[in-house]
Amino acid sequence: MKLNELTKTVMDLAGRYQAAVTTRMGKLYAVGGCDTWNCLNSVEVYDAEADVWDFLPPMNTARRGCGVALYQSKCLSCSV
Repeated sequence: MKLNELTKTVMDLAGRYQAAVTTRMGKLYAVGGCDTWNCLNSVEVYDAEADVWDFLPPMNTARRGCGVALYQSKCLSCSV
């Protein structure tokens, strides 16, 4: 995937900022962040092969500016 393709892909995501992102096995995960006023608990995954975004189960707590990692098939989020 080239930078301009990734930029287009990220622009397809629901508007947000301060989201945490990570990748695993060709997929891009966007976790939490903020819209204009609210912290988000949403988790979305982009499948580059299929060129589609999908929603995953939301986090229990809305977060912004957090870190995220995938470990043993689990998505772990951490904020300070």
